[in-house]
Amino acid sequence: MTTTTKKRRSATVPGAEPLVAPKPRRPRPKKRETSLAEPQDDAATIDALFEAKLAASGLALEDAEALGLRLLSPDEVLALGQAHFLPNAWAFQLPYFDPAGRPTGFYRLRYLKVIGFAGAAKKPPRYSQPANTIAGVYLTPMTFSSLGWSDIFADPSVSLLITEGELKAIAACRAGFPTLGLGGVDSWRATRRGVPFLPELDAVDWSGRRAFIVFDSDLEKNPAVARALAKLCAELTARGALPQTARLPAGEAGAKTGLDDFLVAGGDLPARLEAAEPCALAAELLRLNDDVAYLRELDAVVELATGLLMTREAFPGGVYANRTYAEVVPGPNPSVARRAA
Repeated sequence: MTTTTKKRRSATVPGAEPLVAPKPRRPRPKKRETSLAEPQDDAATIDALFEAKLAASGLALEDAEALGLRLLSPDEVLALGQAHFLPNAWAFQLPYFDPAGRPTGFYRLRYLKVIGFAGAAKKPPRYSQPANTIAGVYLTPMTFSSLGWSDIFADPSVSLLITEGELKAIAACRAGFPTLGLGGVDSWRATRRGVPFLPELDAVDWSGRRAFIVFDSDLEKNPAVARALAKLCAELTARGALPQTARLPAGEAGAKTGLDDFLVAGGDLPARLEAAEPCALAAELLRLNDDVAYLRELDAVVELATGLLMTREAFPGGVYANRTYAEVVPGPNPSVARRAA
């Protein structure tokens, strides 16, 4: 008798895929540990960055030594307690001075090279200062005039320039123009700390003094800077000063120009100061920009609130003909003149 063994069929569920033994998984490669630290930069490369930054403001290494500028490695930045801003960055230290040329203890860091993720950011931070400090007014300790800062502050017949940035202020002082450097366009005060006017600025006799505010060339394109300018002008005017706005031309292809860029390129700063506009005009024009807009395609002006359309020629003599500002005319006997905006 022949015995046959029937093949056992596997049970299947209608509509289901037959069971297939899973393939053994390949072990996943371990993730490479990522660190912000990179191999230390060549010292010559960092030195070259430092020298290039100085040269852009018309300065050399000898000037840096006289100004107390100190190049810092990432470890030295960390030792200062500034690494919470950027954890791995090369920088140089900008110490501040009082009117007598003595260090105040306050400083800012200007970053040169940021290593790691922070450096890859679209706009990494450029400056930092010690935590819980109020920005000061930068006064260069270098001799640039027969008068010291204390004498300049006490003599309102001496015109003062105000700009944003320490290196810009240094460049202008070296060119013979007493210039105060602000840490930012709005850094003439510390509103959150209840300081409406920095002590260094408060020490200046502003009565009848001509003050030229010289911000970067992108002033007209940056409403925040324009607002800061208007507020600074109002504060200076309230203190008896004669503030004016000196405008700088843009660079090639509309590149932003700072005061130091302008001077290094051989710009005629006296001519710019001569053509400076009274701050009252700048403030009135800023208010005017809230009311009307110029339509380039139509070569016309539109009133934003009503949609009223005016030709460019008719605009100055129409409903806005009464928009004027008061200009203080300097001289032995200052007078007030009303001009059309």
